[in-house]
Amino acid sequence: MTKSGHQTVLVIDDDPLARELARESLSELGCDVVEAADGKDGLLAASRHEPDLILLDIRMPGLDGWTVCRRLKALPRGRLTPVVMVSATADAGRAMEAGADGVLPKPYLVQELADCVRSLLKTSAFFGNLDEIDNFLISLARVLDAKSESTQLHSSRVADLCRDLGVAAGLNGAALADLRRAALIHDVGKIGIPDAILSKPGRLDRDELSRMRTHITIGAELIAPLAKAAVLAPVIRHHHERWDGQGYPDGLAGDQIPLEARIVSVCDSWDAMINDRPYRPALSTDRATLELVAGAGSQWDPTLVELFVRLREPLLAAAS
Repeated sequence: MTKSGHQTVLVIDDDPLARELARESLSELGCDVVEAADGKDGLLAASRHEPDLILLDIRMPGLDGWTVCRRLKALPRGRLTPVVMVSATADAGRAMEAGADGVLPKPYLVQELADCVRSLLKTSAFFGNLDEIDNFLISLARVLDAKSESTQLHSSRVADLCRDLGVAAGLNGAALADLRRAALIHDVGKIGIPDAILSKPGRLDRDELSRMRTHITIGAELIAPLAKAAVLAPVIRHHHERWDGQGYPDGLAGDQIPLEARIVSVCDSWDAMINDRPYRPALSTDRATLELVAGAGSQWDPTLVELFVRLREPLLAAAS
């Protein structure tokens, strides 16, 4: 959004007449328009202006629209910025594969352009609010991690691991973003657990263990007021379930456990194993890998363990 308070649309098109038509139509909608005549300049303009929506021609000299779209979506705000691809022979399926959020025919049909832009600008504004939610979740995770010296940055590390494993498991777009959000606050309920239990330098007794296990229900209740609660709460509640049904709180087994919760379970356990805890020193990555493999099919989803180990293999080899 520009200093004028208007939403900004970036038009990337090598055809000056097409850019002029788009500019006139978008100006009537109250948008500020930024223009780029090729893919390279379009990428620079996207980074500089952080537009609320991008209209992208497919057939351009140099970088074509497919390439530009993929690169746009890889930018820091790219996944949150709607991209509409335009072409006389637009391939909707291929556009979606490139990450586009919509397809329009060329030359522009003014009313169709207006309807599409209005709809996607609403989406862009919605995701702008999600940025604020993300900032809140990150702050919440930092408060939680600060409660214990042994868990500093644990939530952020788990979130990064979950993002990688989520991609390998087939998640993308909003589902992947929600997985990372849930991973950031998977242990938020520990805010309600006494520090004496969290930092106890030894095994917990039965009462302490029972109290510790309440962190998942506390966490789910804490985030209930959030708009994203319906998506985040099941991950928080079920990331301590086990593949064999012997976990808690509900004794879910196998595919009954939400996929996102199974992903967090693997990544949370890995990070806990390779870092110091009050009750034991960190395990080596080799030992932690053996523990994961040994627990595949009982504690953890065996397919996810296989994917996780495969993802870690290059890093493990480099460290050895």
